Amino acid sequence: MLPFSKFHPASILDLHEWSTLSRNEIGPFLQRFGIQPLGRKFPMLRIYEGVLGLSPFDEACENMLGHGLIRTTKVAGMVGLAPETLLEKVRDRNSEYPPLYVFGPRRHLMLKAQIEQMCNSMRNEWQSIEPLQEHSLSKYRYLVP
Repeated sequence: MLPFSKFHPASILDLHEWSTLSRNEIGPFLQRFGIQPLGRKFPMLRIYEGVLGLSPFDEACENMLGHGLIRTTKVAGMVGLAPETLLEKVRDRNSEYPPLYVFGPRRHLMLKAQIEQMCNSMRNEWQSIEPLQEHSLSKYRYLVP
């Protein structure tokens, strides 16, 4: 079913699949960001902008955001590092890794498409998406609501 388009009407099950968070956590998680459903579903653009602070400016970015998030423990296994070592590397100011999104203890997530791009690239390259100006993103490139 993934990737989702930016106007995909996402159910709680869709958001569970996209975010890797538990179905029971999705509602309270979105409430923390002040995101309300449109009817019973959430347009994915609200999630991209409200949670990640990113807005797709072209089809490639929309596709990248639509692939969802991946937990850093899974990324660590993909790159052959211990999860703690990966977190240290990602938090380094000169990190070659995509941005880390931190939504609480043990909720360290990254964009799955960026990780796949990095793993498939001979030079560890991945496409960056410029964050929205109004959204708070720290100088260390990770978000804490």
